[in-house]
Parts: sequence; C-alpha cells; structure tokens
Amino acid sequence: TAQDVSLAFVQIGATGRRGVWLEHNWEEEQKRIMRYERSNSSESISELISSYPGLPFVPNACSTLAFDEASGRLCVGSMKGELYPVDGIVQISQDCAL
Repeated sequence: TAQDVSLAFVQIGATGRRGVWLEHNWEEEQKRIMRYERSNSSESISELISSYPGLPFVPNACSTLAFDEASGRLCVGSMKGELYPVDGIVQISQDCAL
C-alpha cells in the first residue's frame, strides 16, 4: 500500500517535465529508483532502476541522487562515497523535448 512506501532524494527538472527519486518499500525493505515523465498529452511513473539492477551499485546503498533534466543524466552517490554517473538512462521522449 502507499503508506508502506516513502520517497527520498526527489529530483525534479527545471521544466517540471521529468524527475527521479529513490522509493523505499518498508514492508519489503527494498529500494528502487523511479522516474516521472510528463508530455503534452500524458504523465507516467515507472521504475528506472530495480532493487537488484546488475550494476556496480544497488539502490539500497544509495545516499544521494543528482539529475540533469536536459541531458537525462543521473548521478547516484553511495553510502561509501562512490559516485556512479548513469548516462542516457532517462530517455527523453519527443513530446518532452525542451
């Protein structure tokens, strides 16, 4: 349920058309990175990086997010102080072009 989930590190782009955040499911004790995209005709929320993505980091170890809306670049900071730039993972649809 919605009460079992909290959001952290919410990053909304300057235009308000795209955003990312860390979602914590308290019941399952799992975190994942989510994305929001709004076009001229619709809005969508979807999973961007799953709890176990096969990347050099997992969202459970995330301590911060930085998001550049224009490029779609996401940078994930870990609790160990490591930074992971993730280029091109936030795809920019034609309807959302700046």
